[in-house]
Amino acid sequence: MNAGDSSLNSFKRFVQFVGGELRPYPGRMNVTLRCVLASALVIVISMSLGVPLLALSLIVVFYVTQSNVVLTRLVGILFVVGSTVAVGSAILVFKLTYDYPLARILLAGTLFFFSVYMMRVAKIGIVFFIIGIVVIYTQTFVDQTDQAELLVRAVLWVWVAVNYAIALTLVINTLFLPAEPVHQLEAAMSAQLGAVDERLASVEQRTTAARGRGAREIQAGVLTLQKLLRFATMRDAAYRANQTLHLARIATVSRLYAASSNLPDPGAGMADDAVLAMREACRRLSESIKTGMPFVAPGSLVNSTADGLPGALAEMRDALLEFSDRSAAPSAVESPAEKEKLLVPDALTNPVYMQFALKTLMAALFSYVFYIATDWQGIHTMMLSCLIVAQPSLGATMQRAVLRIGGAAVGSALALATVVWVVPHLDGIVGLLLMALPVIALGAWVSAGSERISYAGIQIMFTFALALLEQFGPTTNLTEIRDRMLGILLGVAVSTVVHACL
Repeated sequence: MNAGDSSLNSFKRFVQFVGGELRPYPGRMNVTLRCVLASALVIVISMSLGVPLLALSLIVVFYVTQSNVVLTRLVGILFVVGSTVAVGSAILVFKLTYDYPLARILLAGTLFFFSVYMMRVAKIGIVFFIIGIVVIYTQTFVDQTDQAELLVRAVLWVWVAVNYAIALTLVINTLFLPAEPVHQLEAAMSAQLGAVDERLASVEQRTTAARGRGAREIQAGVLTLQKLLRFATMRDAAYRANQTLHLARIATVSRLYAASSNLPDPGAGMADDAVLAMREACRRLSESIKTGMPFVAPGSLVNSTADGLPGALAEMRDALLEFSDRSAAPSAVESPAEKEKLLVPDALTNPVYMQFALKTLMAALFSYVFYIATDWQGIHTMMLSCLIVAQPSLGATMQRAVLRIGGAAVGSALALATVVWVVPHLDGIVGLLLMALPVIALGAWVSAGSERISYAGIQIMFTFALALLEQFGPTTNLTEIRDRMLGILLGVAVSTVVHACL
């Protein structure tokens, strides 16, 4: 089952709600190692205890494993709430409409429409994404059995598979490789100040200038510091008490980082003493970040004048002197908690959100009708793809579709090669881990990278797991691999046509 997949748009809204984008500092290896460790334990536990839906458990591990403990716990809590409400909603739909197929589809479609709408307008849209995808997908369970008890058991196993994986992932991220936002913020500021010093050193020594940063890189650096400050204030009461001072400090670092990219080339006639004073001030600022002591500007900078300095160097001087004055002032009282609105401002007035929900519902229902009419159980990924690739714009939808198809193609190819050459030689859990963990590590590495390609990593892992890890024994069924891939291709095609033409 694919209930663990998350819409990129809804997930970004959630992360913006808590203060930034995914995958901030420190790096990919940290996240990859935690993903692999938690996935190995999930595989062993699910295979040993007979917990079904292993692929679903693994994808939950990928989404809950984030770059610091604050974001990991917040995502974990949101997944617990979302999965609990989703399973409860699915069971309620069955209870009210089990003997009335048309009423069941209409009620499930209504819940799906509401969930997709809230996914667009709510800043915690990930919860509604989970509700929508579970409600619509569990309708396929009815077509596999005519026994209500087995149907309810199948839905309840979804809750078990999701939540035990969340609990295990939270334990792993708490005990192993914990990344504290405060330390991440200090490391990020030190890294940016190091880049500033490198640029100043090239000017002072009249050597080849270090590469200037473009507008995109500068913007990413500013946003990184802001989001990490948000996480740090959520995690650390001391940071929250002096939030104003810390905000002034990251603003100073951001000004220095941006201005250093506009410094003139070496040999442009800048005074050496001004550059030396600037480097000394940057070193003191970096030291104050590490020690927590107030920043005091060096006398050479205080006594200098901005006359004759290039604009970028004058901007850096002003930023350092202003923060030195702010650092010497008394600490401000604790910042009040910020009030966040759950919904976007135009949630009830902009018709685009309802149009998006309606188009997504139409694509999903068309896929459901095709899937039922052809009696082709293996292509249930067709219906799920309609929600997974749905994005606010056609361009974003196409990008998500390409990542889903590309990741699924790589995962299917790896699964096919494994079935042919590796599975016949497996005889225990150790061999299973040696077969699965390299692919999981590859998927985690890609997922922990740039937002432009991260979803492909999740698809690599998930498609591979669906083909080889859903049974409690070796599988040689190549039809399953073919059907999953065809379902994804058909779902992407239907979703693209609906969103492009309506």
